[in-house]
Amino acid sequence: MVVVHAALVTGRVAGRLYGTNQAGFLTGAQDVVDRLA
Repeated sequence: MVVVHAALVTGRVAGRLYGTNQAGFLTGAQDVVDRLA
């Protein structure tokens, strides 16, 4: 899904800003949840 892909990309960018891929993944996952909620 495009929404999921966009969220993962956003998560990766955020993760780089935080310095960890895990933070990026969590941010992307949270974004998906927020969009679906």
